[in-house]
Amino acid sequence: TRLDKRDGADYTELWTAPRGYSVGRELRIEIGVRGEILHVSLDGQTLCEVKDAEYRSGKVGLFCYAQSDQAFDDVMVIGH
Repeated sequence: TRLDKRDGADYTELWTAPRGYSVGRELRIEIGVRGEILHVSLDGQTLCEVKDAEYRSGKVGLFCYAQSDQAFDDVMVIGH
């Protein structure tokens, strides 16, 4: 499980942790941003809090690497 930021073709890893997942199980991923702090949770449990002040705006993206049959739906971006 990783949290990266992207600048053009370059990715910078902000956080990573080895963790598994259950095949066929839906997961709820939430990322909140307040100022320079990114708060990431999975199914309501905090995964990490990361400080990064490089971007003031941008886009979001989700991906799986070297896996098949994954899907993302109901992606929402809500401004505060």
